[in-house]
Amino acid sequence: GSRYEKEDEKGYAHLFEHLIFSGSSKYKNNFEIASAVERRGGYINGWTSRNYIYFEVKVATEYAEEMFQLLSDMVIRPLLRAEDLTKDKEIVVREIHRNKDNPARWSGKLAYAKVFEGHPLANDPLGSEKSVLEADINKLKSYYTRFFIPERAAIITAGGLEHQIVEELTEKYFAPWRSSVS
Repeated sequence: GSRYEKEDEKGYAHLFEHLIFSGSSKYKNNFEIASAVERRGGYINGWTSRNYIYFEVKVATEYAEEMFQLLSDMVIRPLLRAEDLTKDKEIVVREIHRNKDNPARWSGKLAYAKVFEGHPLANDPLGSEKSVLEADINKLKSYYTRFFIPERAAIITAGGLEHQIVEELTEKYFAPWRSSVS
C-alpha cells in the first residue's frame, strides 16, 4: 500500500494495481482477464489502500481452481509492459483529479494528511500526479521485486471451499512464487 512508498514512488502501489490487470503470461490483456471471470458469472476487482493492494474474485465454488490459476498468473507473472503503464498513468491521473471533485473523498484525504503528517499513513493511496507521471517501467519492476513477494501476501477465501482444498490450490498455483529476499 501507499504507506510503503518512497517520496518518488507515490502512487506506485496504485499503478501496480492497474498494471496487474493489464496482462500476464496466460492472459494477455485486461479483456482476457475479465472474460475469464465474467464468463463464469463472476466478479473481479482490485483496490489500493494505505496498507495493501487487494485483489478480489467472486465466483461459484466450482470455478475456484480456475480463479486460483488466474490470480497466481496475474501476481506471479505480470507482463509489466511500458505501453500499459502509459495507458494506466492516464487512468490514475484522472482518478486523482476525480477525487478532488468529490468533497467527501477530498476532505478525507486532507484529514489523513493532517492527522498523519510526517508519517507514511499520510500518503494518499492514489499517489501524487507528479510521481505517477514520472513513473517508468523499470522503476515499477524494481518496486514489484521489493513488494510482490510471498512473505508480504495473504490468500483469503470465504464460502464453501474446504480448508484442505484451499491449501492444495494455494500450493499448486502459488508454490512457484519465490521470494526475492535472501
